[in-house]
Amino acid sequence: MNTVWTFRFLGSWEDVENPAFLEQWHNAYTSAASACIFNHPVLSGIWTDTYRPKNNIAPLFCIAEKTNGRILMPLVIWKRNIKNLFQKVIVPVGFADYDYHNPLVTGDVTQEELVAFHQELYRHLNKFKFDAIYINGLSLVSDQDLSICLPEETCRYITIKDFRSVDDYLATLSRKTVHELRRRKKRILEQHTLDYVVFSRDDLKEAREELEQLLHHNALRWPKAYKAPGFHEKLLERGLEAGLLHFSVLKLDNASASWRMGFIDGKTFYSYIPAVNYSYRQLGLGNIHLVNCIEWAIQNRFSVYDSMRGSETYKNDWYSESLSLYEIRCKKMTPMSTTRNVFSETVKPVLLFFIDNVMSMLQ
Repeated sequence: MNTVWTFRFLGSWEDVENPAFLEQWHNAYTSAASACIFNHPVLSGIWTDTYRPKNNIAPLFCIAEKTNGRILMPLVIWKRNIKNLFQKVIVPVGFADYDYHNPLVTGDVTQEELVAFHQELYRHLNKFKFDAIYINGLSLVSDQDLSICLPEETCRYITIKDFRSVDDYLATLSRKTVHELRRRKKRILEQHTLDYVVFSRDDLKEAREELEQLLHHNALRWPKAYKAPGFHEKLLERGLEAGLLHFSVLKLDNASASWRMGFIDGKTFYSYIPAVNYSYRQLGLGNIHLVNCIEWAIQNRFSVYDSMRGSETYKNDWYSESLSLYEIRCKKMTPMSTTRNVFSETVKPVLLFFIDNVMSMLQ
């Protein structure tokens, strides 16, 4: 390929937090046609502020430039703890918490030049000390990238820009799905009230109380899912303040019954964390709440409602389109790196599974 990118890396938090760089980053985000909400410096800052005090992570922010084009990919080098034999991995900012990790592309960059970036990035990262590279959540990938990008999973979404009302959306679903939705809602409203409440930055006190309930009921549904202490609280506070977060609750007779947290950028509604009150799990309130959020997105002239990661079968009933994700994965083949990688990826999960089973038998 003829494209030659000039690469440089920001390797100190002082450089990353420099006001001039943050302003450049924000300007790039607002001007990039393909920008995703997870490219936003506020969301990146929430993740790094959460994990830096608890983990040994150093910045490795990649900046690639060419004539009339620029790419930013925020990465970190994470030296894991003794439970992972001090494995050192290169991962994107937001790893394991955010779903998409496409680079932030600005200017005149062709698909061929983006392919060249992925390949040159792979080569430049090999200059650093690491055991493994895991750059997941990539969707800006072409067939030419598949030599270095592995298929990961698909995310479901719907295009809503041409819908004038929620009825236009419901008309695209199966008759069975719509009938069941309306039947359940009608039965509930015969004896109860339903109120859809969307929180703003002025409702922070109440929103914090609702978030605590969301996390509690989400943990009942997915008890093994790790949630970094303080992370979601920062998302709520800074996300609402920056206008990047949509947080809502569905109340049944003034009792909180369903919660949904998502990200918004004026174009796409990214559905992030749902939860349903365990006491009302048989009423179908999760689907009613989902449709409330889709209706809100249609009314506010969004183009896409994205369910993001998760292979739950219910999504097939509500989302008609899919997006394929890919991952750049590389492992050093030295004896020490191989030992660390095999332990972290293979041995440790088996040990944890065995321990969980033993503990369950003892209870």
